[in-house]
Amino acid sequence: SAFTTLMAFTDPGVGDFIVEVKEGEASILPGPAQDPDLVIAQSAETFERIIRGIQPLPEAIQDGSMQVSDMGKMTAFGELFPM
Repeated sequence: SAFTTLMAFTDPGVGDFIVEVKEGEASILPGPAQDPDLVIAQSAETFERIIRGIQPLPEAIQDGSMQVSDMGKMTAFGELFPM
């Protein structure tokens, strides 16, 4: 079964994208997604700070700079893509 995550950006002009894992293969697709399993909303700056290791992901969730639709599914996402 597939696991679909919508990476939604709060900045004007920054396009959303989909991270889909299906049959063990990961794909990056342009958004939006139909009925994603997980939605992660953030600014492009927050995304970059997390990817570069400048800001810890739990801190971004706690301070509200990243919003996650389902914490249980966020755990599954983290298992698929460990930082």
